[in-house]
Amino acid sequence: MSILLKTSIFLIFIYLENSIGANLEDTFKTPSQAHTQLRLVAEEPSTNPIDQVVSFVKATLNTKTDEQIRSMVKKHYERFRMIKDGKWTHPKLQSLSEELFPTQMSVTDCCSLVDNMGTLAKRNPYLSEALQSLQAQDLEGLKQKALRDGAEVLPDVASYAMALEKITSNIKKDIGVLDALDEVWDQSKQSISIVKHFSPFEIVKYYGLLHLSGIKKGIKTGKVPQNYLSLALPVNILEATFSDFWCGNFENARAGWILAKNRPGGTFNEKTGSGPAFVATKGPYKLMHLRCPFPQQWADLYTTWNLAFVSNYSNFPYFMAKLLIPSVNDYSGAPGSYMYQRALALYMHVHHELFSREDRTYSPRMMGWNSTSLTKHLGRMNKKSAKKYQQLVDASEEENL
Repeated sequence: MSILLKTSIFLIFIYLENSIGANLEDTFKTPSQAHTQLRLVAEEPSTNPIDQVVSFVKATLNTKTDEQIRSMVKKHYERFRMIKDGKWTHPKLQSLSEELFPTQMSVTDCCSLVDNMGTLAKRNPYLSEALQSLQAQDLEGLKQKALRDGAEVLPDVASYAMALEKITSNIKKDIGVLDALDEVWDQSKQSISIVKHFSPFEIVKYYGLLHLSGIKKGIKTGKVPQNYLSLALPVNILEATFSDFWCGNFENARAGWILAKNRPGGTFNEKTGSGPAFVATKGPYKLMHLRCPFPQQWADLYTTWNLAFVSNYSNFPYFMAKLLIPSVNDYSGAPGSYMYQRALALYMHVHHELFSREDRTYSPRMMGWNSTSLTKHLGRMNKKSAKKYQQLVDASEEENL
């Protein structure tokens, strides 16, 4: 079998079949005053598009009551199979009930989370540059979608981000929480067909996450092989890169290739900061570090590359939440820990997506958010950012010659 044919078969296998949103009604379901307020926020000039997005999401949150927010967060815990019939499904989760689902959780808490997500996003120079260069025409369709459906969908996305943040941060404090979730999920998935709900690419991604068993062991023992995931991580990135290539997002695929080839592991390089994997304690957390060349810039590029990749999804705001929550995106003090934190949130998100599709909980208004012009623009900017990153790596290598 020729190499070309093998590659074609592999590309077909991992091809991601993005769902296409149903035709949407033009009727805005929120009261007219709320609609007017959202339009005013959307049209308000801002020097930073991240600030504008934050303001818009907070405006949608302020159309809700504390009780409604709590109800939405609870529904996400139910989709995670963490709550059933009003009770936590595992003693470990029950013992953390106030940590996971505080009695006084409010709209203000969700707004604070969104503010924090925006602050952290602005630290990423690649993301900031990509969003600053957006043109009005790149966002027109998405803007109209947000005005029509944002008051219903975006508070649900924010409540999902809140649940995901609570879970991920508690796993970072105590890896035993992940053991409890695996017990619950192993039982829940016995009656669910993965093939029914996931595309070929998603199936590959799902089974690729089995490396979390190694991550759990590493965190528990405080030891990890020096070249841990030095091959598995590039393969994981290349899976998405091939999918981008197959979908015609060639520029974003180029950024993925550069990320993949600058892998972690090897001997410590003082110039680039790359080196062997290790586990270290930071505050209440044990963090696994995977050190790619210039780990801060690598993590910044990975975030913007993956945001562009998931923007293909019809319900992409939910996918973006897993990249932007603080327990993942606050890595400036320890950039080598980024992939560990991102893997935890991805593992949570994959199960939320699986159970949501099984339960058919997505409404038509939650779909149809993807925008070809936005995806293409982010891809173009990621290609430029990846070139800058590679030049940084190349310059450090030339210094060592």
